[in-house]
Amino acid sequence: LYGLAVIVDKNGRLETILSKTTELLPPAMKYPEKSHCRITYKDREFESGSFSDLGYSHIENIVVGGEKVGGVEVFIDPISMQQDEDPVSFEEKTMISAIAERLGRVIEHKVLQRDLIRSQRLAATGQLAMSVAHEVNSPLQSISMLLHGLERDLTGDDDHSKTLRLLRTAFG
Repeated sequence: LYGLAVIVDKNGRLETILSKTTELLPPAMKYPEKSHCRITYKDREFESGSFSDLGYSHIENIVVGGEKVGGVEVFIDPISMQQDEDPVSFEEKTMISAIAERLGRVIEHKVLQRDLIRSQRLAATGQLAMSVAHEVNSPLQSISMLLHGLERDLTGDDDHSKTLRLLRTAFG
């Protein structure tokens, strides 16, 4: 778990964290040279360098918000085992489970962080749009008021009154 904490601290992208975690598990197994790891997240797969899905496998689900979003799978080549032995010890299963649980929390944190940044960007865009609208609207209101005043002052001049009415209608 310490190795996973180091990976998470040093890498910001979720894909990098998942990819590097696949290399973390095989050396920690009873048969490191015959162990392989695959981590799935949604529709993506991350595999250890010498990946093979032959032989015995143990999988733990990655859960985020009560929903399964992926899994941590460890495969052990069949030639490594004796007939009556369990190729993955209780301690190794506990470790794989703890890593899957920790990855679930990391994924949840990364998703929340991404959503927060997205909502902050949307809020900033909305504020900018309001500011631009205000900056454009203020001069238009001034022009409309001036045109209204001119129209009132030039009531006897039909040509100018028509032109001013047209302009005032255009500037609303």
